[in-house]
Amino acid sequence: MSTKIVTAEQAVAIIKGGTPAVRTTGNETPDRLEHLGKRKVRSTYVWRAHKDAPKNSKTSTFDFSTVSDEQLIELAMYAVKVHVQAVLRNAANAQPDKPVDPKLLSDVNVLTDVVLAQAIKADPIAVAIGKLRAAGASEATVKLVAAELRSKK
Repeated sequence: MSTKIVTAEQAVAIIKGGTPAVRTTGNETPDRLEHLGKRKVRSTYVWRAHKDAPKNSKTSTFDFSTVSDEQLIELAMYAVKVHVQAVLRNAANAQPDKPVDPKLLSDVNVLTDVVLAQAIKADPIAVAIGKLRAAGASEATVKLVAAELRSKK
């Protein structure tokens, strides 16, 4: 049985040894990803046998300890490629009479073009906080900006 990483965010988290935030998929039960240690992840997710079947919740533990960094990147590429294809499809559908710019996503920065782009849809405040931290802002500044953003919500 082969294992697929569902999102680029999950793949990057495994590679870096971190844990991404809990993401909801519109189901009553959110998909969860919990880092259990070096390259071990417990994932709780929802699935259906077919469109009209009831939802099932499943928790699985995935052991990536024998997988090389190169193999992890290959697994992550599936999710990254699916995201890029969706962006290109949306661009083509937005202006069907014009060809898609060949330069669009010809060089993909996985963090900014995929991971943060997916997070923006979920929580723009979390993305802003992440960008502030990545830029080297002090924790006091991050907290102040986060409070200000949340007060405007």
